[in-house]
Amino acid sequence: MKVIINQDDQPTGVFIPLDEWAQVITSVKRNTALHHLLSRKPARSVFELSPYELNNKLHGVTSQLVAEAYENDLYTSHSSTAGLPNEFIHRYPDGKIELVKIDTTTGREEILKIYQ
Repeated sequence: MKVIINQDDQPTGVFIPLDEWAQVITSVKRNTALHHLLSRKPARSVFELSPYELNNKLHGVTSQLVAEAYENDLYTSHSSTAGLPNEFIHRYPDGKIELVKIDTTTGREEILKIYQ
C-alpha cells in the first residue's frame, strides 16, 4: 500500500495494489463508509481487457451511438476493409454505403464508390 501525496507533501489518497486488496478489507471495520467503498469490486482498466471483453463492454454504448446518429440523419464512418490509410466507409440511415477517400492536405472527400 502507498500513500499518495500532493506537491505540498499533504496526503491525498491511498493506492492499494489488487494483490493486497483482500488483506486490507478484512482489517477495516464493517458497516463503515470505507468498508462499503472497499467492498466494491475494483474495475479493471480497459487496457487489461481482452478484445472479447472490450467488445462486450462497448457493444451497448456503440449500438446506442449508431442509433442516435441514424436518428439525426448522420452517417457512421470506419476504416475501409482494404486497410488503406485514407479510405473510409460511410454508412447512412437509408442503407446507402459509400467508399470515400480523404485528401489529407485539404480534407476534401472523394467518393470512390456507392453501394446500395
